[in-house]
Amino acid sequence: MEIQDPERFQQCAAASAASARTLATAGVLCIYAGAENTGSGVNLLLNSTVLAQIAQAYTNLANNPSQEDMYNIAITEPIQISLPVTEIEFEIVLEDLTKHLLYLYSALHNLHLSYARFQSAKVALNQNQQDQYSSIYQDARLFAVLQRQTIWRHLMLCLHLHTDVLMDASRVNLLWHKFKQGLPNQSIFSSHEIREVITDTWKEQAKAIASYNLMAFGIETPPAILQLLQQQETIARPVLLLDNQWHKNIAQLEQTYYETINTFYDQENT
Repeated sequence: MEIQDPERFQQCAAASAASARTLATAGVLCIYAGAENTGSGVNLLLNSTVLAQIAQAYTNLANNPSQEDMYNIAITEPIQISLPVTEIEFEIVLEDLTKHLLYLYSALHNLHLSYARFQSAKVALNQNQQDQYSSIYQDARLFAVLQRQTIWRHLMLCLHLHTDVLMDASRVNLLWHKFKQGLPNQSIFSSHEIREVITDTWKEQAKAIASYNLMAFGIETPPAILQLLQQQETIARPVLLLDNQWHKNIAQLEQTYYETINTFYDQENT
């Protein structure tokens, strides 16, 4: 059993990487605007970091999974995060986006693990086909079913979470359009200065960042976005935070989920 249409996942990886750099640039612009905009800046930098890891998760799903321990079962559950109360509308909307992106990353990561573990169970079944009463064969038979059911669960989760993120996009972009009017007029940012601001902000705002409980979601802090920023020397002042290319690719990926789910048990012997 393999993910359908891996090319779409690669397209989503590229679009998400580009959007992660855009969010990081917007975050730096907010930080430059002073203390009253620090909350928005921190939230944008957090979203950029999560989206950078989502880009890697898409890439992992597009590639053939390496074998994992079939006995491990990945179950994505909601993780509670307690965020500071804010009355700034833009920050409220950004916090909603952060929650959805964190949960989406967790589901994508666990979907990839479930595919890999299912493949391991199938390998064990094939290798022990001649001794179907052995404990390893019986275990593999059981865990192949469990991993298949976990794959289905995460496909459904990813479908719904992609919808949530797509629903966030228009609100985020509209409020950014209004919010940026009060920010500095800098039009071009170097990758170097963005990386420096992110590194400094992560130290200075450690308490605020800790409230997002990133480690519980498996989010590195913040190497993923720093590595992406090294791939582009300069970045322009963002017009939109989540652009049309990103929205189009994510919307098309939803169709891949529908197709995979609708034909899920047609692939039962693969």
